[in-house]
Amino acid sequence: IPGTCATNGDSKIIDFTCLSDCIVFFIDQSGQYLYRYSNKSVEKIQTPIKQKIIKLTSCFNAIILFTENHCYSFKLKDNKIQLDSIKELKIGEDDEIVSLSSGDYHTLILTKKGQIYASGSESQLCGCLGLGMYENESWGHLEGHNNLIVETPQKINIGEGNICVGIAAGGWQSSALIISKS
Repeated sequence: IPGTCATNGDSKIIDFTCLSDCIVFFIDQSGQYLYRYSNKSVEKIQTPIKQKIIKLTSCFNAIILFTENHCYSFKLKDNKIQLDSIKELKIGEDDEIVSLSSGDYHTLILTKKGQIYASGSESQLCGCLGLGMYENESWGHLEGHNNLIVETPQKINIGEGNICVGIAAGGWQSSALIISKS
């Protein structure tokens, strides 16, 4: 990618995420802009985020940007960021997001306290969100006959006395490394 060879300073690339059609989003050490590489050119994107961007990840329909104390989600359409779709991801007052992993259309969130939250689309009710059977729950809705949509992250029950230390999501599946406190 042109202009990404710096090994130190504000221009050093610190994180990137890849999408279909050879699209790459990346951030540099300065954290002021999000960059989009496509068709041999780089586009500098000014987001509405005022803090320094330090980390990013994506799935087919969303890109998530991290700052020191916040996490923001943007919708993607045709691999382009929809800046007006900004949504801050929050988990509660007494916990914070430390890691995030995305599958095709869903996202897992790991918190500092070892809890897991899920949001996104559960295609064909495949179970990738880990929230159990959907029966007109207030936290989600069906799209069509069997695609569960959960827009606000929901806590996954990992059992009393357990904590999660790692998460991974891909395709239509999710996994977590959970240990017992006892």
